[in-house]
Amino acid sequence: MAAATPTAPLVPTQAASVAVRVAALVESLEADAMNVLELSDVVAGAFGEDGARAGEAFRDTGGVGKLAGMLQWWNMLAPSTTHLPEILELREVVLELIGNLCSNAVDPASSLTKRLLLQWGGATPLFACLQLADVNVLRLTCGALQNICHDPAWCEVAIINGAHASFERLLDHP
Repeated sequence: MAAATPTAPLVPTQAASVAVRVAALVESLEADAMNVLELSDVVAGAFGEDGARAGEAFRDTGGVGKLAGMLQWWNMLAPSTTHLPEILELREVVLELIGNLCSNAVDPASSLTKRLLLQWGGATPLFACLQLADVNVLRLTCGALQNICHDPAWCEVAIINGAHASFERLLDHP
């Protein structure tokens, strides 16, 4: 009888572990919205195969709908002085996350995320952010829309929602 040879433990590839982390963080967002901070960090460092897997995991776990809902909710809460500091930070993080996940540089299949974001009602809270005075929110919203408006459907929705007028107004913004 031949002696059994030990086998090396299976170690997930870095890309697979990025996908697992993204999936776990998306699943945890309802229990702890602060996990969006770590999710944003993971996605910001994901490119190539990592980015593709992160984007796929994000979409597959319902992350697009969760972010659209969070942004809508936080836009409504932001005027409240009780929640203000936390809400402002989290809204900025969500905008950055949307911008990254809708970037072809992060996820070559970002067109799928863009379409899902539109289907989940992400246009309304994004365009609402263009009306705010907060410079960081404006910057992050413009960055996200720059990536998103590569999609013709988003361009049409942007025109219908008067985004071009908001962009023209921003040209005079201090």
